[in-house]
Amino acid sequence: KEQYTLDQLNKELDSVSVEWKTINSEVFPTFDEHQLTCESCGQELQPDKIKEHKANYKAKLEAFNIKKAQQLEANNAKGSELFKNVEQQQEIVTDLMNRAEDNKVLENLLNKAFEEKTKVSDVTKTIEELQAATPDFETTKDYEKLVSEKEAITVELKKLQESADIKMAEQ
Repeated sequence: KEQYTLDQLNKELDSVSVEWKTINSEVFPTFDEHQLTCESCGQELQPDKIKEHKANYKAKLEAFNIKKAQQLEANNAKGSELFKNVEQQQEIVTDLMNRAEDNKVLENLLNKAFEEKTKVSDVTKTIEELQAATPDFETTKDYEKLVSEKEAITVELKKLQESADIKMAEQ
């Protein structure tokens, strides 16, 4: 099946519409009363000839109407098929536009996720740099001072304990 663009289908649909109007506007000529008179002498024809002329006219009129009805029906069928194709193409276009919009949303989300990942990587790098630049507490002067104070307090406690033990023993 040959594929048409939406514009081509709409142009074809317009063409079918014009064709329908043309077919519908066709009119069978009205009965010519002059056919009921002799062309040579101008006298009225015999009743059987008049009946024959009217029957011929009626048969031609019926054939014309049948042909016109068939042409209009064929035109309607073609127009309906084209209209259905236009609707299908419009659905496809709408679907593609929705997908394009969805793709934009996804692209934005991916960009934001990448930005966030970059921020996390930067923060992680900064933390690692700070950790590398920060010496262990055990190697600082503050730590050494606190350890010295602890040792002095421990020695003082030991002396106090010994002194308390001696006083307890004396009693």
